[in-house]
Amino acid sequence: MGKEVADFCIKTLNGIHNIADINRKRIVLIPKVSCPRLMAQFKPISLCNILYKIISIMLMNRFQKVLHYCLDEAQSAFVPRRLITNNILAAYEVLHSMKRKWIGREESFASKLDMSKAYDRVE
Repeated sequence: MGKEVADFCIKTLNGIHNIADINRKRIVLIPKVSCPRLMAQFKPISLCNILYKIISIMLMNRFQKVLHYCLDEAQSAFVPRRLITNNILAAYEVLHSMKRKWIGREESFASKLDMSKAYDRVE
C-alpha cells in the first residue's frame, strides 16, 4: 500500500494525475458553546481525503525551503519562529513615530482593521 501511495503522490506532483477526485472536502460545523444559536458560535472544519493531506504536506515541505525569500519580514503566518506579537510591537513603534511627527505638524494617518476569520476573530 505504501508504494502505491508514494507513486500516486509523485505522479500527482509531476502533473501526471488529475487531483480533482481527491480535492473534494466536506465542511462540518462544530459548536464552540453548548447551545449555539448564532453562526459565529460554530467552528467550521474541513474533512479532507488522506491522499490530499499527504500531497499537501509534501508541497509544504518543498515550499518551506524557498518561502523565506518570498515573504516580507512583517509577514507572521506560515513562517516558523515569527509571532504575530512581533507585528504588535512594530505597530506600536509606527504609532509612536507618527505621534512624534505630529509635534512637527506633519500629517499622518493610521487605520485599525477588524478582520474576521472563519474560525476566529483578529482585532
